[in-house]
Amino acid sequence: MANQAPQRAGQPRSPSAGAAPSVPPEEQHGEHRDYDSWYSALASFVFHFCATFVVMLLAENWTAEETLPPAVDIVQVAEATSEFNDAAEGLPTDDIPELSVDKPSIDKPTPTPAEALNEVVPVDIPNFDPTASDDRQINEVLERARQAAAAAKAAVAGKMADNLGGSPSGGEGGTGRSGRAARWVLTFDTRTPQDYLKQMGGLGAEVAFPDRGDRYRYFTDLAGSPKSSLRDLASENRIYWVDENPQSYMPVAQHLGVGRPPIMIAFLPVDLEQQMLKLELAYNGPKQEEDVEQTVFKAVRSDNGYKVIVIDQTLRN
Repeated sequence: MANQAPQRAGQPRSPSAGAAPSVPPEEQHGEHRDYDSWYSALASFVFHFCATFVVMLLAENWTAEETLPPAVDIVQVAEATSEFNDAAEGLPTDDIPELSVDKPSIDKPTPTPAEALNEVVPVDIPNFDPTASDDRQINEVLERARQAAAAAKAAVAGKMADNLGGSPSGGEGGTGRSGRAARWVLTFDTRTPQDYLKQMGGLGAEVAFPDRGDRYRYFTDLAGSPKSSLRDLASENRIYWVDENPQSYMPVAQHLGVGRPPIMIAFLPVDLEQQMLKLELAYNGPKQEEDVEQTVFKAVRSDNGYKVIVIDQTLRN
């Protein structure tokens, strides 16, 4: 037997060869507790997951059953017949006819053959002029308008002859102031009723339209805001000019709200009349009033507004 060397006091004893290391009891119990907690958590998760899934299925089935519509019986109302009404007046009887649940048959329309739609029935159109009646009616209207204009112009000339003095001599020529009104023609180069009124207003003129009876609808301040008044010709002593062309004066009348008068009368101021007389007698050489058959004037723009010039003249033979 070998001798074992004595161990010094305070020196740790080395473990013998082949001996397993010793584990404290506390650590051994702790490892077992960790494994138990993990298994417990897993089991709890699986249980709650399954429970939640089952509850969701039950809730879905329960909601689907509640949302189903209630069962409704189909009831067909019978037509109100005399027999049914007689029975209904009292208590129900056995004589009430049975209600029919058969649907009435609907006859389908018979389709039209395609060849029938393509058939064209010839129509004989008489040979006539469809515009003949309209032309005749238009001519009648124009003729009545010309007659109305001539009558209105003659009425003005008759009323103004005494006021102006002299003789118009049948509408052209003549002597005195009445003769001037008969032989003078005043033209305007306008595109709109406003232009026409502006030029006449620039010359100081006033316009009038025949109204009811012997009255005339006067308009003043033509270049600004025209003002209307009813007058007669008893005290009118200004020279005048008559526009009897509907294409010329009718837009002006409609613009002023007059309607459809037969003529338009323009009354010129006395100073303008004197200027026109001088221009007439000096045109193409000096002459006398009695030598002139007709003089055509035109309104043109000037530095101060508008003025008149002579553009044509016809002398007596």
